[in-house]
Amino acid sequence: MDQFVENIVGYLEARIELAKLDFRKELAGVLAKLIVLTIAIIGATGLFLSFTMALGYWLNVVLDSSFAGFFVVAGFYAIVTFIGLSVSNNKKWIASLQGKIEERIFAAELEEQKNGNENTNPIDDGGA
Repeated sequence: MDQFVENIVGYLEARIELAKLDFRKELAGVLAKLIVLTIAIIGATGLFLSFTMALGYWLNVVLDSSFAGFFVVAGFYAIVTFIGLSVSNNKKWIASLQGKIEERIFAAELEEQKNGNENTNPIDDGGA
């Protein structure tokens, strides 16, 4: 009976350690993706601001004004913001978007499981 209890405790300890390792691996992956995404967002924001300023200056030249181009660009972004806020208040659209995101997340997890090791249990000796 003591041997059985020791085996169960050993099995549970091994499963806990495996879960800790899996969690650390997943956390490292998420953090790496987050760092890359943050760098990409910073770069995209800089590019977006530069484009916006250039468009405003170009419209100033075209409209022969020192400020009208910036008002046109600001008005465009105000309209885009209004449309975005209108869409974001649509519960059906949000539920559809959430469903699509969940599908992609679960599809990625299923693909990862298919490509991963079939046997992730360190205790299992292959049925011998």
